Amino acid sequence: MFSRALLFRHRWLTALLVVSSGVLELSALETTSNDSIAVVTSMRGDAAIVPAGMSGIGIEPHQSLLLSGAKIETSEKAYLFLAFSNGLGMGIDSSTIVHCQSYTQEPFKENRENLDFEPSTSKLELDLEAGALSFVCEGLSPRSQIRVITPNGTLRIHSAHCHIEINEAGTQITVYSGTATFYYPDGESREFLSHSTSVRISPQSAAMGKIAEKIGFEDTPKADRVFTEAAQHATKRVYFKAPKNGKTAEPILIMPIQTYEQPTARPYEYQD
Repeated sequence: MFSRALLFRHRWLTALLVVSSGVLELSALETTSNDSIAVVTSMRGDAAIVPAGMSGIGIEPHQSLLLSGAKIETSEKAYLFLAFSNGLGMGIDSSTIVHCQSYTQEPFKENRENLDFEPSTSKLELDLEAGALSFVCEGLSPRSQIRVITPNGTLRIHSAHCHIEINEAGTQITVYSGTATFYYPDGESREFLSHSTSVRISPQSAAMGKIAEKIGFEDTPKADRVFTEAAQHATKRVYFKAPKNGKTAEPILIMPIQTYEQPTARPYEYQD
């Protein structure tokens, strides 16, 4: 699914070229609840967000998105990366449909902005209908929850770097580092997944509460690992300031000035 050409081909906005400070303040969004936001750090191809009860809207780079109740769809050969206000990085691969059931975060104060761990408790619940997602989650509060619902069960991500894909063979999960727990549809059986683990759960095995296949870590696609590394890079692109009354956290886009001076090789660039 993931395009094996050069991974990042940034679609910078023209206005960014005049920024000399290395940062750009993006807009906080108004909210009447604890709904929070994610920022599109980079993308390629066409993608749309479909807010609850509304028509689809094209997604642009550096856009702030209120995700609760919305669905995101990417076209063939498209992808995008998001930085969440709770510190999560997520990559959405091509031909993916993911519905965000909810994304909420407790308000936090200025003294909790620049920490190595999550500034406040959050909850993210996604329904992956098709395609693939990569997650990078570090320093998550033990009270926070990140859940991804698939046709074959639900993955709860703790602090982990992982990739999850739905295809004709079932649900494949690869954990590169950290830990996650997969819950079978019966709500009782589960699998604890630690670093360097890759498994496939088929519809038949899910019904029995068993793994269909354990995949050798060395046999996992290189493209999936690269895509997850890019999601980690997304977490470094946005700094979130404490929210003001009636608004979400305020995102600050971090832009290295050398980006405009010379091409910079990145560790996740490669050619077939």
